[in-house]
Amino acid sequence: MAKEELDERIRSAPSEGVQKSKQEIREGLEELRRPAGGPFISGLSAGLDIGFGMLFMAVILTFVDGRGESR
Repeated sequence: MAKEELDERIRSAPSEGVQKSKQEIREGLEELRRPAGGPFISGLSAGLDIGFGMLFMAVILTFVDGRGESR
């Protein structure tokens, strides 16, 4: 990499970071402006997914109960 190219990347890096931060803030504000039903349904779905995932693992471990182990 040429020295000039490296110098240019160093000079442009802070402005790229600022632009990325502004974009993230805009996207976050858009999410906050969503109707309340959307995030509620999303959160409910995520909670059910985690809860039933744990329940499914417990049921499977109960049924398997070490049957795959060699003795």
